Parts: sequence; C-alpha cells; structure tokens
Amino acid sequence: MEGFFKVLYAVFLIAAIWVGGGVAYHSLEGWRWLDSLYFSATVLTTVGLGDVHPITDYGKMFSVGYMFIGISVVLYSLTVIGSYLFEREIGRKSLELLLEKSPISERSYLLKVEKSKKALDNAIERIRPLKK
Repeated sequence: MEGFFKVLYAVFLIAAIWVGGGVAYHSLEGWRWLDSLYFSATVLTTVGLGDVHPITDYGKMFSVGYMFIGISVVLYSLTVIGSYLFEREIGRKSLELLLEKSPISERSYLLKVEKSKKALDNAIERIRPLKK
C-alpha cells in the first residue's frame, strides 16, 4: 500500500506544479486561465508549441525556473508511477509462475482449505455438547 500512496503523491505533485504554473502565468502575464494552464502544460510536457509565450521580463524569468523545476518534478513523478506499475506487474507475474511451478496447484490448495474447514467445523460440533 505504501507504493500506492507514493503514486498518489506523484499525481498530486504533477497537478500542483501544473496549477501553480497556471496561477503564476495568470498573474505575471495577465493571461486568461485557460491560456495559463495551457502554456503550463506545454512547458511541463516539453512540447513547447510557441503559440503562447511570455512577454514580460518577469514571465520569462519565471519560465526559466519553472522549466527546470517543473520538468524535473514531472519526470520524477512519472518515474515513481512507472516503477509502481512495473513492480506490481512483476509481482503478479512472479506469483503466477510460483503457482504454476508449485507442487500444490491452486485447485488442490483450495481443496485442502475446504477439508481443513470441514475438520474445524466437526471439531466445533463435538465441543459444543461439552460446554452445556
């Protein structure tokens, strides 16, 4: 479960850096919210279409820092998400291989569990009259 929370944190980081950039561009450049979020997304994904770009000196200075920090955060977050998915898949495949190569197949394991449950029920039935 720890890995799942890391993934949630990574998704939160991506969303926070994206929205934070949108807020900054909205206030620094005076752009509409949609344009600000759009430009933030093009920076973070390194697409850089060029149709919207900062005009003010403050916007340009912010963009330099935002590119270095934002792209680093996004790459880190994608690495965390990818690692979690990869490890989960490897774990699932390992378990499948273990069950396939195990002398106890899944079906025989379930049969043993069922027999154990019946034996436990029988023992409980024998003990009940003694309690009265």
